[in-house]
Amino acid sequence: MAATTQPVPVPARFRAVPRSLWVVLSVALALRVAWVVYVHRAPPTFGDPFSYFNTARGIAEGDGYHVLFSHLPTAFHPIGYPGWLAGIVWVAQGLGLEQHEPLLIMLVQAAVGTASVALVYAIGARLFNARVAIVASALVACFPNLIFYTGLLYSETLYVFGVLLAVWIVLRVDWNPVPSLTVIALFGVVVGLSTLVRPFTLPLPLFLGVALLRSGASWADAGRVVGVALGIAVLVLVPWTIRNASAMHAFVPVSTNLGDTLCLDNSPGADGAFRAPPPECSPVFAGASAEAKRNSFNLHVAVRWAAHHPVQEARLVPRRFWYGYRNDHDGVGEVASGLGGAVRPRARVPLSWLADVYYWVVALLALVAVPRFWRDARRLFLLLVAASLAAVPLFLYGLIRFHVPLLPFLAIGAAVTIDRLGLISRRIGGNPP
Repeated sequence: MAATTQPVPVPARFRAVPRSLWVVLSVALALRVAWVVYVHRAPPTFGDPFSYFNTARGIAEGDGYHVLFSHLPTAFHPIGYPGWLAGIVWVAQGLGLEQHEPLLIMLVQAAVGTASVALVYAIGARLFNARVAIVASALVACFPNLIFYTGLLYSETLYVFGVLLAVWIVLRVDWNPVPSLTVIALFGVVVGLSTLVRPFTLPLPLFLGVALLRSGASWADAGRVVGVALGIAVLVLVPWTIRNASAMHAFVPVSTNLGDTLCLDNSPGADGAFRAPPPECSPVFAGASAEAKRNSFNLHVAVRWAAHHPVQEARLVPRRFWYGYRNDHDGVGEVASGLGGAVRPRARVPLSWLADVYYWVVALLALVAVPRFWRDARRLFLLLVAASLAAVPLFLYGLIRFHVPLLPFLAIGAAVTIDRLGLISRRIGGNPP
């Protein structure tokens, strides 16, 4: 498991960064910071952002991760995002900046979003060329909904960074025939940490194994890579699993909300869209293990209903696709309503149109590029990761927010098509560092 790529000193890498990338990164950061300054508010209404913010405060103050308005332990949301927020809140409180916690959180998210732009460039340069890399990074830098989500207390910004980082770790090195043990271990750690943000990252080692087989690795080598990466990712989950076993008296490796999420659209009355929980998915349990019992119950209901209603389940897939992919302006809608009207109606309409047109054009260009990703094992790995992210709404229910992590991958595909059409000057991009 030895990689032949020689390490390049960090200062040399910075000197090799093309000027065009610095421009793109500056634009990405400026747009995100400007948006954050414009819209930052503490979440005023109950919902996921309100829950994330207040549970993060509780963790930072030493009260632990518990249900809001009670001291019952919770694992309803994965610990990754509220735990990360708690670190920012803890720093803010230590600096006496408690009144500015939402602004500080969103400014950090602006920096993380900009780092994701840099990762898109690095991935594009490794898989294609500097022209594709710079166009892809520019598309992500200016992607309206990714900018909108910077000003929201949702996990998407952090999750996108985690997935891109995991992908870049294994794509940046040579596969001769497989990456080194160090690279595989680091990949597994990032996959595990990203799983604690959203659980849909855990299959990434399997996709890497498929790509390695495509590249010519033996079944034994590919299996060893999958086993090591997946094993380390699972080890990352162990401390949180132990906490849940102790506090909630149940086996909960990530969270207790998957049952609720699946049951919403895999139960009587399902129509492919988000809806209020039906009676079949609303059991009442008491005690510290109530969440875990509800999760198990709803998982059973959802799986049983899907197995017994295969025709309805098949009919729901296109409806979920429609509700999950019909537009891309939910970020501005959330800011306009969920943050006390931070965006006025007159601005909301043109921003929504801008986001949708941008998204539709990028998505169409990306679909044209799909055949280009079948020809190379590394590109196939990227395609499999993107496909897994794209499939999330099809199994759960149609919600625009579920497709947000796919947007950087669409940008890479769109850049490939733009380059293929000869619309990029060969002087753009420079030499990748």
